[in-house]
Amino acid sequence: MTKKQTNLDDTLYDEYITLCQKIDLLSQKKDILKEKIIKQFKENNLESIKSDLGIITLAKMSRWQYSPNVKAKEDEVKTLKKEEENKGIATQTFTEFIKTKLR
Repeated sequence: MTKKQTNLDDTLYDEYITLCQKIDLLSQKKDILKEKIIKQFKENNLESIKSDLGIITLAKMSRWQYSPNVKAKEDEVKTLKKEEENKGIATQTFTEFIKTKLR
């Protein structure tokens, strides 16, 4: 483990990485189950199902597709934002987070 100080708790970092690995595996399993559930819902024309553990509902999320005119305006705004960043007009803020690379 790479560290700059000698008073770091290696078990803390190992525990965190191990937890991230478990969450990643569980997330993959969840995605597989989700696809199977969606397939069964569609095949059986279901919108939701209730069990002792909870309710699963097939929900829909809308997405909008805009005209080329709006796309051009979005590109214009992106350019204006970049210009303000370069000129120092825009204000930059930072958020701290933990970046984890799993093996």
